[in-house]
Amino acid sequence: MREHTVLFVDDEVNILRAVQRLLRHEPCRVLTASRGSEALGLLAYRDQEAVGWCAAGPRTRYARALRSPILKGRDEVEDSRVWLVPCFYVRRDARKGGVTRALLEGAAALARKHGAHAIEGFPLAGDRRRSTGEAFVGVEPLFAACGFTAVARPSASRVIMRRDLRRPKSTPRSP
Repeated sequence: MREHTVLFVDDEVNILRAVQRLLRHEPCRVLTASRGSEALGLLAYRDQEAVGWCAAGPRTRYARALRSPILKGRDEVEDSRVWLVPCFYVRRDARKGGVTRALLEGAAALARKHGAHAIEGFPLAGDRRRSTGEAFVGVEPLFAACGFTAVARPSASRVIMRRDLRRPKSTPRSP
């Protein structure tokens, strides 16, 4: 049986513990967060129905990604100030409708709201068509269209893309 992941967000810790106890024998992984700022992603809705999701949060939340050879050359000092968007899911009937782009833009806005200096992803490199099974990490043209720039190419198939979220410093006007 395929395991699913379920995220519960509630400011009452006892409720979160109860949910974990209730679901401990179910075939799903249960994640909990006591504040929305701890949530691990964003949901996209169409007509009050969830059609997409993306993971997003500070790099420090993604230990597995940080151990990956893809992120090996990163500046570890930035891990708490740089957010990561490691994956997306869009329902089949909602694909090619701008959902992934909206999720990526939403992740950037959320990261900025929480004081992140930058947000990164490691999508598939190049612009050739990919199967949906491959594209769960995103594709380079999408990230580029959302204002991300390539900062490294750790392999022929992956590119690290980054969008600076710090507001440009204003330059003093000349008199």
